[in-house]
Amino acid sequence: MTTLRTRQAIAAGHTRIEPVDPTALAVVAATLYLEVRAGRRPWNQLEQVASRRVHRRLRALVARQRRERGPAGVISVRRVVAQAVHDGLVEAAVVVHDTNRVTVVAVRLEVRGGRWVVTDLGSPEDYLRLRGTS
Repeated sequence: MTTLRTRQAIAAGHTRIEPVDPTALAVVAATLYLEVRAGRRPWNQLEQVASRRVHRRLRALVARQRRERGPAGVISVRRVVAQAVHDGLVEAAVVVHDTNRVTVVAVRLEVRGGRWVVTDLGSPEDYLRLRGTS
């Protein structure tokens, strides 16, 4: 999937164009996110693919959940639904089985500087925890 922004970046002479499938990147990001949340990976493992906003929220989530971690199980992806909102913007819902439950991770990807970047990432339970309602 070559986007208008990617074509413009190529025309402008940018050499760091990554023709990555955004759906595959959404799966990788969702899996990494759940592994970070479970304490199996450090939060900075998402540095290469995520925005600073995602990093800040993930650091806050990890700091808050240190005491709440449970056993980390095997994470398997059940389904991915991705939709191009417009050229250079994809939103995906990644349905995953994590330990004893099924949940969804929402992933928003945008083309920035000629490459796909995760600009938003999270699951419903994370938003509830950060708000203090769970």
